[in-house]
Amino acid sequence: MYFVVGVCTGIIAEIQEIFNFPFPVQRRGLYLQVIKPINLKKFTFLLLLSALLQAANAQWHQRALTITQTHYFQPAFFIPHSIHFSSVNNGFIAGDDGIFRYNGKQWLPVPSGPEFTPYLNAVYTTDSSHTYFAGEQGEIYKYDGHTFTKLNSGTTNTLSSIYMIDSTDVWASGEGGTILHISGDSVKAYSIYPYEISHIYFDRKDHGWALTTNSYWIQDVQYYYGTVYEFKNNQWLQHSTLNGIMTDINFTPSGEGYISSSVNLFHFNKSLNSWQQVFPQNLAERINSVSMLNDSTGICMQADSSYLLCKNGKWTQHAAVLANMLGVQYVDSATILAISTYFEGNDYGNWKNHLIYQLSDTGWQAASLQYLDTIRTEAWKGDISNVTAFGKKDVRLDGFLINIPDTSDWIDTVKNPDPPLSSFLSGKSFNGTVAWGDDRQNLIRANGNKFTSYPLFNFDPFDSSNLIYGIHYFDDTTCWAVGMKYKSGGGGNQIPYIVYYDRAKNGITAAYNPPTTKTPFKVHFADKNNGWCVGDSGLILHYANNNWQMMDYPTDNFLGAVFTIDATDAWAGGTNGTLLKYDGKSWQRVNINTTKGIYDIYFTDKDHGWLVGEGGLMYKYDGTSWTKDTSITTNNLINIFMVNSNYGWAVGDAGTILQYINNDTAAIDLRVSEGIPSTIFPNPSSQNITIKFELKKAGNTWINLFNQQGNEVNSYNLGRLPEGKSAKSIDISNLQNGTYFYQIISSGEKGKGKFIKVQ
Repeated sequence: MYFVVGVCTGIIAEIQEIFNFPFPVQRRGLYLQVIKPINLKKFTFLLLLSALLQAANAQWHQRALTITQTHYFQPAFFIPHSIHFSSVNNGFIAGDDGIFRYNGKQWLPVPSGPEFTPYLNAVYTTDSSHTYFAGEQGEIYKYDGHTFTKLNSGTTNTLSSIYMIDSTDVWASGEGGTILHISGDSVKAYSIYPYEISHIYFDRKDHGWALTTNSYWIQDVQYYYGTVYEFKNNQWLQHSTLNGIMTDINFTPSGEGYISSSVNLFHFNKSLNSWQQVFPQNLAERINSVSMLNDSTGICMQADSSYLLCKNGKWTQHAAVLANMLGVQYVDSATILAISTYFEGNDYGNWKNHLIYQLSDTGWQAASLQYLDTIRTEAWKGDISNVTAFGKKDVRLDGFLINIPDTSDWIDTVKNPDPPLSSFLSGKSFNGTVAWGDDRQNLIRANGNKFTSYPLFNFDPFDSSNLIYGIHYFDDTTCWAVGMKYKSGGGGNQIPYIVYYDRAKNGITAAYNPPTTKTPFKVHFADKNNGWCVGDSGLILHYANNNWQMMDYPTDNFLGAVFTIDATDAWAGGTNGTLLKYDGKSWQRVNINTTKGIYDIYFTDKDHGWLVGEGGLMYKYDGTSWTKDTSITTNNLINIFMVNSNYGWAVGDAGTILQYINNDTAAIDLRVSEGIPSTIFPNPSSQNITIKFELKKAGNTWINLFNQQGNEVNSYNLGRLPEGKSAKSIDISNLQNGTYFYQIISSGEKGKGKFIKVQ
């Protein structure tokens, strides 16, 4: 089996055709990773404690991985039809191709599922857990804040209005004289005159209103009038007729009612039980909507870039922003929101990206339809090809910079990168901000989580191309890159390349073409003058004295891993358990008793090394021999990075993240000579521990507790203690299960130890 990592699935066929050998494909995902530690296992038998403590000194820990993805997006096309708020912190807008929800800070799209209709005409909400929607084909949905439930409305007529009396008592209306009463999940139909019931409203639980628009012709002129229906005594009856096209209905909390139309605004006169015109003369432009805050405060949106505002019972006209602002709501005394379906020149191609507006003292302010997507948190099972760490706080996983907090888990979010994370397939980082990688054709620089692409070769992509297989970066500017160049269309013109790239000089400044058709795959340097490159069919190349040189090699197996320690010490690995060592003169095979592929090698110094590979393969080198390390996964391990000999990471398939911790040095420096002798009991413990210690002289004394990541979890100031023996009892019941360390500090002296917390 040949070993190749990080090849994008879109170019697999091309690669196989070019090189005529199969590549195992590692898929990559577009997510920000969040690492979540798993507690240590409970210890059951006290007789095993001593052995377990020794085994825990240096071990690999499986880290559970969760991901959160948030991204900004602009819907391809969204036409709002209805707006409704129950409070300033809960509101919805529904329309074509979208539902948007306001949470008091920002508009968020509401995920609705693949079977959800994209065309909604009406929305009504009473709180964040109770919202109803009505749609084009008679759809009625209720939404509890998480899940949509579709009700059997019994009709396919278009529904244009919905009203909630309370969370279980709902009315809807639409074409064909359709009026529906929803009680829980049951739907009862009423049928009145077969015109569209455009709006429905209830001012009391048992009393409501419905509007329909009719027309007649006189000498080729069409005249519109509205019919108002009243619901009382459990039946719908015609109440009155009004001039114009009926557009909206709204009541104040005290029961003052208003109906808007294309020609006027009508107010309900309770004493006369009739609807009367607010303005003596009909208006030149239609009123699209009306919303009343109270008896003397309200607003109407008009179709001609204007609106009517009622203050202290007096209506005045004002200029708006765009034409056709059709929906409006007076949310509270300080918040008025409106929606618009404005298109420049009535051309759908000139759709405006500002369809939601809020009225302030300075006029209408637009809210852009570029929204932050809802956060989704789930288990991440995608493959991870690259890890780089900075101390114990910052880690890069496939190019993304992750900060490890003091708590056991966390959520972080980023904007979608460009290029996407799936393109960042290898890399090296130089600090907590800058990292380099590649997408197999271009070099990619990550500054924080901002990604920039740099072409390795400046040729016509329609004529020639290249594939990058390995890169070694020396700094934020220079690197050696290895791979293959080829002519488009094949034809046997595949040429191996090894090039030196200098970003400061905008390109390649040195190149070497190996006298072979074998593929160079991985390259690694100890310094700028000592490096190795390995590849297909046992290919080995050496760089020294400013020269590349082909070397004899003791294997024909594919070599996919190499690590250069210094000029006389290097290691390489590949398929079928192939492990090679360079001793300053030649490469020799080293038998580690495995046939699994070796995918990566890492040394912190010549006496401390690790290798990882196929099926969870993991070995450790102690300066003399390789021994099998504790295997805690059967997934392929693709990449390993060690911060030092006591701390590191390994990553691989199916979201595998392993963390290496030498517990003896993780929390406190145990190399410090022990000046304060101490003992601890009981150990392990589930509730309390007692630390006994002896001070050589009196002094102010502290005891600090650390977890195995080196983070302080508690600190105790014991005050000034006398010379001699002392003891401190500590409650550890609130700590998670696992290994912990304590440190005693007094008068410049230190003492230390560790304990295990169990249930």
